[in-house]
Amino acid sequence: MVAFRLPSHSMLAVAALALTLSACQREPEPPASPTAAPPAAPPSLEASATPATAAAEASSADFDCGGTAVAVRFEGDTATLTLDGETLVLTATPAASGARYEGTRSDGIAVSFWSKGEAARLAVAGNDYPECRPVGPSGLTGYRARGNEPFWLLEVRGTTLRWTTPEQPEPTAWENAERTDRIDGFSLRAAAGGRAIDIAATRGLCRDNMTGMPYPHTVSVELDGATLRGCGGEAIDLLVGAEWAVVQLDDRAVATAAPTLGFDAAGRAYGFGGCNRWTSPLALTGEGLGFARAASTMMACADDAMRTEQAFLDALARVTRHDFDDAGNLLLKAGDDTVIVASRTAARDADTAPPQG
Repeated sequence: MVAFRLPSHSMLAVAALALTLSACQREPEPPASPTAAPPAAPPSLEASATPATAAAEASSADFDCGGTAVAVRFEGDTATLTLDGETLVLTATPAASGARYEGTRSDGIAVSFWSKGEAARLAVAGNDYPECRPVGPSGLTGYRARGNEPFWLLEVRGTTLRWTTPEQPEPTAWENAERTDRIDGFSLRAAAGGRAIDIAATRGLCRDNMTGMPYPHTVSVELDGATLRGCGGEAIDLLVGAEWAVVQLDDRAVATAAPTLGFDAAGRAYGFGGCNRWTSPLALTGEGLGFARAASTMMACADDAMRTEQAFLDALARVTRHDFDDAGNLLLKAGDDTVIVASRTAARDADTAPPQG
């Protein structure tokens, strides 16, 4: 018989292979304990998931929307509004943020209400009310009216009225004023010490008869047998809550790459210049309106867009006051010359405003 002798390196390879095969053998599992409980099943996603339509706790809030009182009760996917003496049930609709509700009045007019935190907006028939501000249990918060010749100032906080004139710089105060809401505005009445004051605020553009500053309400005051007239609300209320699209620069119509303007209650203006986003502090006083030097992004665009943007920013820097025409267009003026005409577009949710800059 012939015997073959493997080379030493081959024997080493065989030994290594044997060790490898031995290592691959699976060790037997220890016997299961007779008392061991079976592994728990994973929790059912269907059973543990919270339904998206779970009923939310009901809550109520009162708002002052530019002098219009709005009481709202939120419950589940509905918001019940009390507006101008009518109760409306609105249904939740998709919103990028916050909560948006839509419905109709008894006459078929569309109504929408959007809220996020303490911010809220109301629109009726597509017309946006001034920004809604939360109020206490009753009355207005931070409402003012003023008039000239004779000069007077009325301040309303909750149910307290404060009346000031140059002849009487120390305010006269009335407590527990009674409010009556009307379709076109509201009325206030208070009496104390044999002296009564009656105030009627009516929605509609009112211009200060000395400065020309526009305000959202016409106000009449009956006091001590005299009737005084003036304007109510704040000028900023006519600007916030929507985006304004520029349709004319100086005497030229803007057809493409139209700049836009937006305003917030904190005194900031912003928008699209035709190529870049821009922002500017807003100087709004009882005497006029102006824009500080605008800051903007630094993108490059087509020549036409860049020319439009430069013309817009140049015009913006010249603005000294503003007004509105009969169609509701915003007129930005340099003295008596209108340098920018902008039309009001659809209401803007707060989350679509440009970032703070």
